[in-house]
Amino acid sequence: MTGDLHVLTQSLLGVLVLVVVATSVLWGYGVPHRFAPALAIARGAVQLALVSLVLSGVITDGRWVAVVLAVMCAVATWTATRRIGRGTATLGIVAVAVLAGAGVALLIVFATGAIELSPRYALAIGGIVIGNAMTVAALAGRRFLEIVDSRWEEVEGWLALGATPRQSTAELTRVAVHSALIPATDQTKTTGLVTLPGAFVGGDLRRPVPARGRPVPDRGARVHHGGRVDHRGRRGARARSGPVPADRPVLNGLSGPSRPGTRQLP
Repeated sequence: MTGDLHVLTQSLLGVLVLVVVATSVLWGYGVPHRFAPALAIARGAVQLALVSLVLSGVITDGRWVAVVLAVMCAVATWTATRRIGRGTATLGIVAVAVLAGAGVALLIVFATGAIELSPRYALAIGGIVIGNAMTVAALAGRRFLEIVDSRWEEVEGWLALGATPRQSTAELTRVAVHSALIPATDQTKTTGLVTLPGAFVGGDLRRPVPARGRPVPDRGARVHHGGRVDHRGRRGARARSGPVPADRPVLNGLSGPSRPGTRQLP
């Protein structure tokens, strides 16, 4: 219990220092919404604490997993809509984008058998895919509005020629989607060099380190009272009460004539 409390204290201290550093840098450069990262971390910590209590009871029930996934989609849609910044006017478009993107991906991986269809995996993979869909939708929407504002004269020109709003912004939409996919694409194509090595190292650090002590003989070996090891390993053979005769020492698991350098267990 004391060790867990010590680890928790160190983790909280590290996160607090990182938050202070990030906020200070944003403050120094006059970046707007400089407290957004700190508030996001605090909000995420509270959410993880609450969700961990809820998921422990629903992770094995498919019906409750479906409810949780629906809540995830709703929150992702609302978050991306707010990030785009056009009110509820784009709510329907964002909802369709999140549901279509996440639904197609989940349908393919479960229908092909790439991942076992179970409540546990549906919840885990579904959360990851919905989160990625939310990120791409928010980035694409914001980038689209920025491009339209910067190239409004071009849009007006197309409208003056009789093009529909969809036709006049079709090329800008493609550019916005491409820009939104850049972070995910770069992370995927550098997985073997950037992302997974860190995950592998983290997995190795979580493994218990074996304690160093006396060497353990193999399963077929029998230790005699004299300190030598008999590797004959015959079934039903009993350990001798005395040391191995000098004319038949055991070296590297093989009986043979006496040789210098015979090793004994300490």
